Parts: sequence; structure tokens; C-alpha cells
Amino acid sequence: MRKFSTLSKSLIVLFMAGILIVSCKQQAEESVAVMEETAEKSRAYDISSNEEAYIEMAVNYINAIMANDTALARTFVSDSYWDFGPGAKDSVALDDFLAGVIARSANRTDQDAGVFINNALVVNEGPLAGEWVSVWGNYSAKEGDYTYDVPWHRVFRFEEGKIVLSRVWYDRLDPSMDMGAVQVVEQE
Repeated sequence: MRKFSTLSKSLIVLFMAGILIVSCKQQAEESVAVMEETAEKSRAYDISSNEEAYIEMAVNYINAIMANDTALARTFVSDSYWDFGPGAKDSVALDDFLAGVIARSANRTDQDAGVFINNALVVNEGPLAGEWVSVWGNYSAKEGDYTYDVPWHRVFRFEEGKIVLSRVWYDRLDPSMDMGAVQVVEQE
């Protein structure tokens, strides 16, 4: 009788352990499914479904600027376009931006944006929500005896198939120092 009692208890314990394991596995699978669904809903960004078209438009806009083709450049942007950078207070509307491009390019030859990588994302929420393209390059040009070689990064925001905003980052100090516009004071 004692053997039966011990055997019964062991079977009951094994049965309960099996139920517990199956139950935990189901809960774990359900938790993973909920976490995946939540993560999918709350992603900060996704790859843009307009990736190829918007990247092509951004690169064509850059090439139009390099060629000083303002008429072509205008076809890629909205009337409300603003350009920012490299400083936080450096912002201009389209007409002023294009006038600046023409003025800066007047004495430059062999301009090349040197685009080497780009991507297109959709920011899903917050103040930056929308379609964006990021482009990296290495600008080169000649101006007199000076040769520019400046790495840069530019982002473009798209709305309704047009560029509405662009922001560029690049180092202005190195070319300024090379050209003598900024003097370095030696410390004693």
C-alpha cells in the first residue's frame, strides 16, 4: 500500500509539473506575440515604401544644384521649401538658397557632390514624423588654386512627392582655415 501511495504521489507531481510546463509555454508564446505586436506598432521608423523614388529625387536635386540648373532643381521641391544648415540659424527659403548656390558656384569648377550612400525612412510619430531621405557625400570642387574636399550629410523631408525641407551638416572650419579666412592663434 505504501508503494502505491508513493507512486500515486509521484504521478500526481509529474502530472502537475507537465500542466505547469505546458501552461508556462503557452503564456510565454502569448507574451512574445504581444511584445512583437507592440514593438511593431511602436517602431520609431520604418523603411519608406517610396524609397527608390525619393532617393532618386533627392540625388537628382543635388545634381541639379551641382550643375547650377535652378529650373530643374525647382521641379523637385515644393513652393514652401526651406533649407537649413550647417548652423542652427542658417535657414533660407528656396529662392535665397538657389541664389546662394549660384553665387558660391560662380568661381568654382569641377564640382562633384560625391554621393556615396543614402536611405529613405518613414518616421512614425513625433515632431519629425514623415518621409525622409538621408544622403552622405564628399563634396569636391576647385576655386582658383584651392581644392575643396568636404564630407557632408543632408536630409530631405518629403510631403506629397516633393521635397519640403532640407538640412545639411558639414565642416566649415577646415576649408576656411585652408583659405586663410580663419587664423589660428599660437599659444605661448
